[in-house]
Amino acid sequence: MSRKDDPKASQEPETTPPTVGAVGFISSLVYGATSQLPAPGAGSVGVPLTASRSTGRRTIACMVTHGMGQQVPFETAASIAEAFVRGRPPQSKPQANRVRLSTAPDSELVSRMELIYAAQNGEPETHVHIYEGYWAPLTEGKITYVQALSFLFSGAWSGIVTTITRKFDRWIFGRMYDLPPKKHTLFILVAVLLVLAAGLLLAFLCGVELTHFYASLKNLAKQPLLQLPAYLEIIFLTHWRGLIRTALLVVIAFIYRYFLNLFVIEYLGDVAIYVSSYKVSAFEEIRNAIQKKVVTVGQQIFQAADPVTGAPLYDGVIFVGHSLGSVVTYDLINALIVWDTQGCSGQHNVVGRIHRFITFGSPLDKTAFLFRNQTSKDHHYREAMAGLMQALVLDYNLRPFLWVNLFSHADIVSGALEYYDTPTTSRQLLPNRNPIRSKTDPSAWIPLYAHIQYWKGKALSRQLLAGLAPSDVHSNPFP
Repeated sequence: MSRKDDPKASQEPETTPPTVGAVGFISSLVYGATSQLPAPGAGSVGVPLTASRSTGRRTIACMVTHGMGQQVPFETAASIAEAFVRGRPPQSKPQANRVRLSTAPDSELVSRMELIYAAQNGEPETHVHIYEGYWAPLTEGKITYVQALSFLFSGAWSGIVTTITRKFDRWIFGRMYDLPPKKHTLFILVAVLLVLAAGLLLAFLCGVELTHFYASLKNLAKQPLLQLPAYLEIIFLTHWRGLIRTALLVVIAFIYRYFLNLFVIEYLGDVAIYVSSYKVSAFEEIRNAIQKKVVTVGQQIFQAADPVTGAPLYDGVIFVGHSLGSVVTYDLINALIVWDTQGCSGQHNVVGRIHRFITFGSPLDKTAFLFRNQTSKDHHYREAMAGLMQALVLDYNLRPFLWVNLFSHADIVSGALEYYDTPTTSRQLLPNRNPIRSKTDPSAWIPLYAHIQYWKGKALSRQLLAGLAPSDVHSNPFP
């Protein structure tokens, strides 16, 4: 039964697609495709699978994508396995394995961690296979210090302008919404610019001091050899304060440069490469390679079949993204939904088999606010067309699963996600609205270091284990 034949669906107001020129045409195609999808509970697409195999067990895949900075291969998958075990010990020790998920002759072996949970409380035996989207080598050495600093400066400046003018327009769920800047955004962005300005000031002062020091050395070289001790004594007695000041400035400048370089190149560089390609960017090719890398793994997971019955191997899939990995995973899920609904006629049931989307330490709101092209309300064609490629903000019927976001006020990268849902102040809230559940993680409490403290916290373990059950927003409340 199609959605338009469903009595419940007929009683709900339809979301009106945009009707502006080419945007209206493209939107009608996408909305037309989604309107033909069965409503949750009415057909194959959008219906969570349950553990009903003759084997009396269910098999769940968990795909995690790492964040910014260099990562060791398989470290992220191992960390997720540890989080599962910390929340509930499996019946046997986790095992690493290399498998071929696809029968295609050119398919590659994929690494995974395997856990087995014994049946309990009416739940069947559950096998968990953990995969990772590993893309770190693709960005290594691909950005310069100046490029990364330029990205940070331009993003902070454009964010300040947007905050002051309070004109942040974002195309989601079929229309352009005026979204308010978040609290403390202006303060944080000004602080970023002040940090950058401090570096420029340090460089200027060091240049002045080193120029004076160089002039003193030139005068020293002109002195007769026998008079050098007396000349040096005069310099140290009369200019010792200046020498100490020069030494301190140089040391501070080197420390500032070291840590800023470490942060900018090792961490911010990855963000700049991936996020700035939303504009016309030299990094678009790298971003496409990252997406291809993770999408290939995601497609293999949904294509994997039981070798005996031919049924889908995985009853459900949990997606996990940390830091920049949450942005990559967001794009991954969008790509998989479009691939399945448009390219495979919904045969892989991507929407229905996603049990949970877990983000933590996520900069998704910041990337939406700071670094994507913003256009005026009267000329939003590009924004609308970009929105049509993002299924997660196109139609709530394509997002029936729980999206849980863990964040910390001590983590400047993360925050509650507010720009991927229709605002609660909207006059017409969509009837099937399924907002993101944002929750603070008390285990991430040390300033700055909080960004990686989520991995050891109980909140992540709880969300992973809750994701093993079939996704149902109403009967499976946010824990």
